[in-house]
Amino acid sequence: MSTPAIGPDSQRPALPNGMRYGVVAAVCAVNLMILAYAVSRGVPHESRPTELAAAQAPATATTAVSTPQPVASPPSVAAVVNPIFLPDAAVIKGAYVQHCSACHGAGGRGDGAAAAQLYPRPRDFVASPFRFASSSAKREEVIAGLERIISVGVPRSAMPGFGGVLDESMIAGLARYVLDQRSSSPSLPNTETVDVGTRPPTTPGLIARGAELYQSQGCVTCHGPTGHGDGEQSRRLVDSVGRPVRPADLASGVFKSGQGPADLCRTILKGVPGTPMIAYEPALTRTNPDGTHDLTDAWALVAFIQSLSPKDQPIGHTSGTEFAAIPASDEAMFHDPAHPAWLGVPATSIELRPLWQRVESITHVDVRIVRSATEIAICLDWRDGTLDRGRDHLVFSDAVAVMFAMGDEVPALPMAVHVEGFEAKAPVNLWHWKASRQWRAMGDEFTDPARTPEKGWTVFGPPKAPPPARAIDDGRFPSFLTARDAGNVHESDTLLARSALESNAEGFGTLTLQPPEKQSVAATAVWSNGLWRVVLVRAIESKDELDVDFTQNRRIPITFAVWDGFKGDRNGIKLISGWHWLKTGSAAGPSAVHAKGQP
Repeated sequence: MSTPAIGPDSQRPALPNGMRYGVVAAVCAVNLMILAYAVSRGVPHESRPTELAAAQAPATATTAVSTPQPVASPPSVAAVVNPIFLPDAAVIKGAYVQHCSACHGAGGRGDGAAAAQLYPRPRDFVASPFRFASSSAKREEVIAGLERIISVGVPRSAMPGFGGVLDESMIAGLARYVLDQRSSSPSLPNTETVDVGTRPPTTPGLIARGAELYQSQGCVTCHGPTGHGDGEQSRRLVDSVGRPVRPADLASGVFKSGQGPADLCRTILKGVPGTPMIAYEPALTRTNPDGTHDLTDAWALVAFIQSLSPKDQPIGHTSGTEFAAIPASDEAMFHDPAHPAWLGVPATSIELRPLWQRVESITHVDVRIVRSATEIAICLDWRDGTLDRGRDHLVFSDAVAVMFAMGDEVPALPMAVHVEGFEAKAPVNLWHWKASRQWRAMGDEFTDPARTPEKGWTVFGPPKAPPPARAIDDGRFPSFLTARDAGNVHESDTLLARSALESNAEGFGTLTLQPPEKQSVAATAVWSNGLWRVVLVRAIESKDELDVDFTQNRRIPITFAVWDGFKGDRNGIKLISGWHWLKTGSAAGPSAVHAKGQP
């Protein structure tokens, strides 16, 4: 005897077989109709390459993606799994012009308006191979690599990330646009996917073997004895199109091809296309009797290289981090960078990347943002082993800057630079602090700071009134203040008490200092045992149309820059971050600091 079913339907009579089969057939028919509709509406990534290549008319792009246009021809059923609808071709081209052409050039030849200020020069997409974007000759894998690079950027280079700034569909479209700029699209790196096997345990013996190979295989001639990229051949290297390149700083622990041990192993075996970094697979691979490959030597080199940087280096978020100012626990902290209340404010690390590649010790800046009912304060911490306040010939000052987009869209990163086919709708607003100005605002030679660098830390208090003019300034004797005497607006007597200055820009050559009476950013600083902390403060409400507006409930694009005076940083030689977001208005009230960007 069969056991009756238990449940609310246990007393319902069973359906006849014919009716049961009819219900099943009806359900299947409905499912087939839904699947057919999904197939007709789905647009896979690879459905638009010809449209992208055919786009000719320039268009102004914003981060808001226009309504995607699906193609008429239906793809296969497998292609509609989680499809990404690409923006219109003209919108993708406009985004490239807005965000990429300033460095890479309108035609992708690496000759944009900002290219001369970058070292190494930006990638020439047409003539130079993609270096870190592919592991095979398959188009889809190359595109996947390009999407990753556009999203997170390239560490230790001027290439920022755009993840969290541009949406996924726009990044997907830009990857295809870049690939289609090549003079011959099928001419992709003819390499195979490398199976690096299982990483052996890292032992002293494996590291010692790696040290031997580092010497015998000639790695030391480019990367140097300590791995800092300062070998005897390092300054003679050029890429495949004749542009100077630097060897990787292996001791930094940050690698352009990826941060995992397997990424480093693949790079050693296959090299970096278009650069002097050759493939070491023939030299480091042994074939076992059973036909398998022994990659122990390659892993030994990985172990040695990783030993050059024994501690993990914090990198920070590349782009798209969202900040919200939290209420200040004590308003006295606004003008005191050493105030203990700053210890209770969570910090978010933002990655910094050099525009001029070198051995770099500054990798990130920690950002804290607080507000009161009337003021907002941005606290910036970064590691710098020397306090540089130089104001002399070939002596440069440490500095930091915050840049805000005045409009709603994210402008080109190089100060909203003008490029052919795109014009920024609004200028950017910059707050620029310099240690030399902070020292002078404290009184310079007239008043000593609270502590001296020789004691390991220096506290800069609130700026004081400008000192009285000395007798030698009455015109009878030279003042030796050449910048002031030449009429440099930054050296105006009315600005002597200001350590941070406000400016606006709409591109290269347009940086304009705001009039002295409209300067409203105050700054204080402390340097302690290799750590700078600078606090920038401004009123939330400003009637100056050239000031960024903190009163509206919106997200403001924000980015950061740091100058290391000891290394000769000035003007365009600096470290920069990607674009991030600052939430303002009522939405920024009691919220905590959020970090939603790419790690």
